[in-house]
Formats: sequence, structure tokens, C-alpha cells
Amino acid sequence: MGRPRGAGCPTPPSRDRGRKGVGHLEWYREALLRKISGLSDDQLRTPVEPLHRSPLGLVQHLGRVERRWLRWGFAAEDVLAWLTDKARVGGRFSTPDQAPSLGRILFHLLQE
Repeated sequence: MGRPRGAGCPTPPSRDRGRKGVGHLEWYREALLRKISGLSDDQLRTPVEPLHRSPLGLVQHLGRVERRWLRWGFAAEDVLAWLTDKARVGGRFSTPDQAPSLGRILFHLLQE
């Protein structure tokens, strides 16, 4: 779900990239909920092309991906408290060299 130009995605006032990433992630969550609001139960559960998923399935998928990356990938710490630190080793990442920054994890979530 790429962001179309002029879609109104806010840029948080902070210059901190981690905070911006969290702000953008929240904006995309809200955008998805706006797009599916008003759908009937059948519409929520019927797969649509080209996703091959139902809208409800997409919400579930994105929730699982976000939990995986932030809890498993970033050790479920208070996300805002660790804006420049790297992910902890032992969950998703075996070595410090594999551990991405929170900014990279948030970027991955936005791409998803």
C-alpha cells in the first residue's frame, strides 16, 4: 500500500527519524481503518485481487508483521525510548551485525 502523492501523510514536527517512523506507521494504520470502515461482514471476509486476501485478512497480516518486527525484532521495549539503538540480539537477530536500527524496522513496516 504505497502512499500516493498528496495523500496527507503527516510529518511529525520532530526531526527524530524514529519518531517520524512511528508517526507514519500510525498514519498508515488509521488510513487502512478508514478504507475498510463501512464494509459489510461479507466484504471484510471476501478476498480481493490483486492481494488474494480479504480486507480482514490484510488487517490481520499487517498486525502480525508489526508485532513480529516490534516485539520479536525489537524486543518489545518502549519503542520511543530506543529511537537510535539497534534491535536486541537473541530474538529475530543472532548477531549484532544482523540487528537493524528501529528506523530500519519502521521503514520495513511502512513498506509492508
